[in-house]
Amino acid sequence: MKLKILTLAFVLAFSASIPSINADSCPNVFFYFVGNSLSDYKNLTLGSTFATLTSPYYDITKKTIFYTTGWMCDYSSFDAQTILGALLSRKSAYNLVYVDWSNYTQDWFVLSMLNQTSCVANTVYQIISQMQTQLALTPDKINFVGFNFGAHLFGYVGRQFTGTKVGRITGLDPGAIFTFTDMIFNAYNFVPLQSSDATFVDIIHTSNDKFGCKNATGTVDFYVNGGFTQPGCSLIKSFLDYKPYQDRSHGYLLVCSHSRVVFLYAESVKRADTAARPFLSSRCVTGTTTYNANNCTDTSDNMSMGYFAFNPPALSGYSNIFYVATTNNSAQFSLT
Repeated sequence: MKLKILTLAFVLAFSASIPSINADSCPNVFFYFVGNSLSDYKNLTLGSTFATLTSPYYDITKKTIFYTTGWMCDYSSFDAQTILGALLSRKSAYNLVYVDWSNYTQDWFVLSMLNQTSCVANTVYQIISQMQTQLALTPDKINFVGFNFGAHLFGYVGRQFTGTKVGRITGLDPGAIFTFTDMIFNAYNFVPLQSSDATFVDIIHTSNDKFGCKNATGTVDFYVNGGFTQPGCSLIKSFLDYKPYQDRSHGYLLVCSHSRVVFLYAESVKRADTAARPFLSSRCVTGTTTYNANNCTDTSDNMSMGYFAFNPPALSGYSNIFYVATTNNSAQFSLT
């Protein structure tokens, strides 16, 4: 405990000189409207003319999936390429937009990014407001998907919709700062992704108290193998697999368990046309904080984690927390 307090004090003292950004908007935030491939996109920003966008970059009759990443990542990172690549298979049903805030995520000192998240969210919201005006986009047709601190960014954006809420936010192991997360978030008045940020918020946890938040804050929360170390991701392997971020092709740019959520979600998207829904989960009893097969037993909802997730009806004695088991250390991860 003493070590934790001393470490936190050092972190906060070191970050005291970082100014909090409270501007109405931050510059250099871009929207990539993806066409028929990941190399085919239109790059627009605040003040751009969106009304000229046509298929395959935008279809006003479709819903729109917005994806963004987090700390030390960008469009070329493994997570963006993996998830956007999977979502291309759903292009007939959705518009696909990547939100690039890499000008604010590339600082190794993560608290710099925290201080600018609200400002960046203001810009994202303003750009979406332009899309609402020029492209007839409505909040219920918006599905945000965010990895790491990108999940929290979309939470900040969702809170700005004062009338109709955003349809859905999917948080992929929302970013954390090891066991200091709650203390640092409180010190910085940083609000993590919450169930109230959209009509439906589904969160997948794969690295509790490491790079991912442990708290259940969504409409539904999925804890893969309890939310801790994933198959093939020992503590030693996690650190051995930690690579410099210049190595964009490497599958474990953060650490193994945190990165696993990217591949799980991508698999759920690719499996959307199969008869057997992937990642079937079991509902946990109310009050438990240990998410395993003993405490999470109800399967009556036929709840599927990822692309197919939905808001389940209330069930007496059970929470909206779900346990998902996987055993493989590479695809196919789903047991169904």
